Amino acid sequence: MFGRNKAKFDNEDSNQGGNTLKNSMEQNHENFGWVKEDRKNQDEYTNNLNDDFREIPLGGSSQKLMIDDKIASLIKKIRNCEEKLVAPKLDLVTGKITYPILKEIDESDSNVSFLENLAKSGIGILEKSVYEKLVVCPQHPNSYNVNVRLYCPKCSSMEIEKLHLFEHKICGYISVKKNFVVSENEIIVQCPSCNKNIEDSKKELRIPAMWYNCNNCEKKFDDVAIKLHCRQFNHDFDTNMARTISVPCFRLKDLDAETNFGSSLIDNIKNILSKYEFYLEENSSIKGKSGHYHNIDLIASDNKNNTIFIFLIKLNKEIDESKVNSKIIPILDFEPNFSIIICSSMSIKAKSLAAKYRISVIESLDSNNVINSMDELFSERLNKSELT
Repeated sequence: MFGRNKAKFDNEDSNQGGNTLKNSMEQNHENFGWVKEDRKNQDEYTNNLNDDFREIPLGGSSQKLMIDDKIASLIKKIRNCEEKLVAPKLDLVTGKITYPILKEIDESDSNVSFLENLAKSGIGILEKSVYEKLVVCPQHPNSYNVNVRLYCPKCSSMEIEKLHLFEHKICGYISVKKNFVVSENEIIVQCPSCNKNIEDSKKELRIPAMWYNCNNCEKKFDDVAIKLHCRQFNHDFDTNMARTISVPCFRLKDLDAETNFGSSLIDNIKNILSKYEFYLEENSSIKGKSGHYHNIDLIASDNKNNTIFIFLIKLNKEIDESKVNSKIIPILDFEPNFSIIICSSMSIKAKSLAAKYRISVIESLDSNNVINSMDELFSERLNKSELT
């Protein structure tokens, strides 16, 4: 798909290409100074992959190619899934934590190290966060099968029940639930005092008090004794002795949850691009000269190996320089023929920054306006012979 860039990189000296990117980034450090720090990690990318994934039973370039294919496939699946993350699946009985999405890229669903490596600072594709906090037994931390048990504070029996006092607001009658006339599914239907039907229990009744009753020792009390129970090894432990385990999930580091345009707009963009003999890929992941992967909302290309990046920012507010900065990185690293940002509105400073890097801006979220603007933009670019 990206033959123009591949041919260019094959013909250029690799060190020269690296220096070109470095110079371009450092010359513009006033606009996005953090790029220089990010550049320090670029040389670590390949080494980290070779070290982190050496368990894959392939050698040389074949090994690297397989890794790249898996990473690209994983990124695309994350962007297309409903949760927009790599979510864990928990088996509380066996204590096993898996990530089902890994199976879809021919990777073991228990290989969390694959995901951890992609979240390392030298690679920076994924971002790790806490998905679930599990309470575990202090004696058996590998068993996640723990539940809460409520006991009578006097005799330690679990034979307890919660009782409520109900007051009928109309007549003032107060009693426990069992003294009201209830239906088979435990819904109060009539007041036993005034015999009036209760149509809406939330409006016609109130609960002035609540307590517990032990059916074993017949004691009534306000608070129960709470214990945690290790089901696998059948013993209780105090809540203040419990340990916790964090179960991680992984998100794309630069995924903007707001860039979710309707399918009709995407279809219309495809139609306008096809008019100029371009085809479109959604939610694509590409690797730049630096070795870093970049997630691009839409990538258009033609049979002449011309490439166009299209960034969608669906925020109902003015876009500032920081949003534009985040799009400059993949542009410098990959060098498409030209790029487009589609957003609701953009600040003057952000427009100036976009213009400096020859990024076209379409300020509208309306499908018809976007298509008309893109048609004019493509026509202008072609007339100027900016696509070769």
